[in-house]
Amino acid sequence: MAASHGTEGRRVALWVLLANIFLTLGKGLAGYLFYSQALLADAVHSLGDAVASAGVLYGMEVARRPADRVHRYGHAKAEPLAGLAMGSFLIVAGGVVAVEALVTLWRGEVSATPEWPAFWVAAAALGLKEVLYRWNVAVARRLHSPALMANAADHRSDEWTSLAAMAGVVGAQLGWGWADPFFALVVGGVVAHYGFGVLLENGSDLLDRQADEARQAEIRAKALEVAGVKGIDSLRTRRSGPFVHVDMEIRVGRHLSLVEAHRLAHDVMEKVGSLDFVQDVVVHVNPEREEEA
Repeated sequence: MAASHGTEGRRVALWVLLANIFLTLGKGLAGYLFYSQALLADAVHSLGDAVASAGVLYGMEVARRPADRVHRYGHAKAEPLAGLAMGSFLIVAGGVVAVEALVTLWRGEVSATPEWPAFWVAAAALGLKEVLYRWNVAVARRLHSPALMANAADHRSDEWTSLAAMAGVVGAQLGWGWADPFFALVVGGVVAHYGFGVLLENGSDLLDRQADEARQAEIRAKALEVAGVKGIDSLRTRRSGPFVHVDMEIRVGRHLSLVEAHRLAHDVMEKVGSLDFVQDVVVHVNPEREEEA
């Protein structure tokens, strides 16, 4: 199952990379030919996305590598590392766009009025990004992939930047010369904002953030399915890319032999390990207290 999930995730990441390359060329050419600074800013965004998507694809490839003598817990953290790089790219790209727009607004130098074809290119880009957003969210949730979820968040930010580019064209056509550079500034701000969010999300994963409540509940339920487990005294989890590592203490009958307690712990490890998002399970056995017996 993990192999097929990895293949699906890489396929999605590859299509996203190709789409971002296509959008970079399309927006850049349209922005240049039809005098839209906001659309050119959106093209810079897509260029950053293309570079980041390549990083996500590489991160997912590294994350599939099995544990080795140096990396005993595998390489799954390559995914949040890729997400971290993606967030950094977005912050830089947004900052560059925002500074250029501010300079234009400060000087009041608008060379030409954006034309309507730039509006329709931005509208087409918005539609494509909504399709990519929904696809990435669906796959990311199914595969528990932080890198694909970062991609999805970026697609949603792209929709806002495309809307801003469209607004810039409309405003300029109405005679507001400041509209196009102003909305280019909005584009830069939105890009940097989403990049910061992606940075925080993936940074938290690298700091061993625990699994969400729903997954913890699944883990507890699986452990309690094993006959002989009287309760769970402690459950610690940490995320590692799309996977979760589990460290738990179970409570068992105080008169069990060492062999029986070991067998029970092994059964819990197998049961919890059957969850597709669990990569590693450590179980410690506690005897029930005398007053509970």
